[in-house]
Amino acid sequence: MKRLIFDEDHELFRDATRRFMQAEIDVAQTFVDQCVLLHNDGELSAELAAEAKLKTTELESRVTDDCVQLHGGAGYMSEYRISHMFADARVSRIYAGSSEIMKEIIARGIGLDERKLTG
Repeated sequence: MKRLIFDEDHELFRDATRRFMQAEIDVAQTFVDQCVLLHNDGELSAELAAEAKLKTTELESRVTDDCVQLHGGAGYMSEYRISHMFADARVSRIYAGSSEIMKEIIARGIGLDERKLTG
């Protein structure tokens, strides 16, 4: 028997969610690939690197959160890989500079340095 969510087929909902996540991952991968090419040419700016780190770690967090949701209660059980991926995704937003620091770097790159705006 198929599980229904709001009178809809759960499998269709899960497939649509997976396709949306895959589209976001594909966009992020293209962005990271472009950043790698720029880095190899010595042209990657700190601001663009910060944008890549911010966007990809935030995406990782959203995707793993959605996956935990799709797994239900099993998503929190340490026997399942998704629970470890969820914990790893959270710490990714802290390693090599927190998301807040990445936002500061990006803001300064576009001229929004609070030290220069006040005074």
